[in-house]
Amino acid sequence: MWQSNDDEIKGIARDLAIYAFMTSADTRGISKFFKYVPMSLRNEIGYVDRMVNAYNMFNDKIMQLNTEGSEPSTININEFIKNNWRDNNIVREFKPGKT
Repeated sequence: MWQSNDDEIKGIARDLAIYAFMTSADTRGISKFFKYVPMSLRNEIGYVDRMVNAYNMFNDKIMQLNTEGSEPSTININEFIKNNWRDNNIVREFKPGKT
């Protein structure tokens, strides 16, 4: 749909992508279809910018914590992932053989 030459069909694809993002927030599941939205459409609806901003806000908060407290506050992302490996919202399930 997104690669259609018809502007109305492209508009419907854009609306569906926005709806999919707003209802699932990019979570995985059998009834979730945002995972099938191509990156070019994700960029068009602002998803990529939103993720970059969230990443930058996270990094800024970590830097703020490191400079404010009397003790250094650091979050080692690898340790965070290791300690939250059972949370599928943080660490996605790995299925060998699937891409």
